[in-house]
Parts: sequence; C-alpha cells; structure tokens
Amino acid sequence: MKRIPGAALALLSLILIATPSWAADQNRLGADGLHVGEALFCAAVTDRMPEGQAESFATGARVYCWTRVLDGGAGDVIYPVWFHDGREIQSVELAVEAGHWRTWSYKTLFPGQQGVWRVEIQNALGELLGSYEFSATE
Repeated sequence: MKRIPGAALALLSLILIATPSWAADQNRLGADGLHVGEALFCAAVTDRMPEGQAESFATGARVYCWTRVLDGGAGDVIYPVWFHDGREIQSVELAVEAGHWRTWSYKTLFPGQQGVWRVEIQNALGELLGSYEFSATE
C-alpha cells in the first residue's frame, strides 16, 4: 500500500471539508433561502439603523420600511410593495448584496392618505417574504 505524503493528505482533507460547504451555498438561494429576519417602520434611518420606530405616523411624514434580510447574496433582490387601503401605490427594487443585509425604502404620506398602510416584502419570483402594517393619521 502506498502512503500519501503529509502535504497531499492535508490538501485532500481541505478539499473534502470545503466541498460540502460550497455545495450548500449553491443550493441556499431560491424559494426557501432568502428571508426577512426583521422589518419595521420608522421616521429615519441613520448609519443603516432605524430611528423613531412607530406603528402610526401623521400625514406629511416620511415613513421608512427598514428591512433586515438574511441568507441572501450578491445578485438577489427584494421588492417592498406599498399598499394604501388595499391598493398598490408603489414597488421598489432593492439589491441584496450579502447574507445579512439591511436595506430600506420610504414613502411620503400625503394629505388624504390616512388609513391602513401595508408593505409586502417579495422576492424576485413575487413570493411573499413578509407583510407589515402601520396606520396614517391626519
């Protein structure tokens, strides 16, 4: 029986250990990979962190939907879709560049837009990753 030199054995071990991890990364994207770890509404975003978190905002305010996305990667996107009283108002494409990513979109609440607001976070396939509500008052 032939012996494998130490350096070759170390290299073979490294390849065997690294391969399953690489294969797992290739399979994590898709319907059950990318997901929302946290989402909330706030009055501002400073240094990528939410400030002034609330569940109700006055018309005239700018409302941010801050989102922490997990298990994504370069090339992934999410779509916060904003609804007012059940009617779609806007959809924004946001890039996801890492496995733990913070991003946000915002909407200015104009006079007459009081009521229930909902933001649905969707993936590139249009699948719902999360749904979140706040209210707007005069």
